[in-house]
Amino acid sequence: MRRAFAIMFAVIASLTATSAKADERAFEAALGEFRQLHRTQVQRAEIAGSSFYFVREGRIVAADHLGLQDADANVRVDAHTIYHWASITKTMTGIAIMQLRDRGLLSLDDPIVRYVPELARVHNPFGPAEAITIRMLMSHSAGFRGGTWPWRDQEWQPFEPPGWAQLEAMLPYTEVQFAPGTRYSYSNPGIVYLGQVIERLTGEDFEVYVD
Repeated sequence: MRRAFAIMFAVIASLTATSAKADERAFEAALGEFRQLHRTQVQRAEIAGSSFYFVREGRIVAADHLGLQDADANVRVDAHTIYHWASITKTMTGIAIMQLRDRGLLSLDDPIVRYVPELARVHNPFGPAEAITIRMLMSHSAGFRGGTWPWRDQEWQPFEPPGWAQLEAMLPYTEVQFAPGTRYSYSNPGIVYLGQVIERLTGEDFEVYVD
């Protein structure tokens, strides 16, 4: 009986080791393909500098650094290069919304005006503001314009309003540009409205909650 158990254990251990090796080979192959894709796309798009990191089980298992962080000074990209977050904040916003969904504080199909009632003041020629959902905002299909500040006509004007009060003042002059939920159109203000949901449900500033 013990011998049969020992043989069975050895077979299972062997199969597990074989499976682990196959998984590792598959991972290395996929990583090689992604590394090549990264390099090809950086070159094709004429991007000055780019990095990627692959984190597995909390550990950095691969990284690649390409190009220059300062083209004028010929300083190359490395592990210490600091990148502008830019629209990666949209990823953080999406994670935060999904966490609030998982905590039972909202549903993705809730109307956005339930949490940000000021949005009832936007001009929506396609129907009531209640038809615009959190899911539509997350998927850039709510119908809002691309730029947060669309009327820039002087060099001294900021590219983005720095506070919610300014955005709120713009709402009566904001028009829904297509029927919500009918197509994709990248929208900065749509994500800002989700940021308000996060702040109001958590009682924290967006930056504090994301940290």
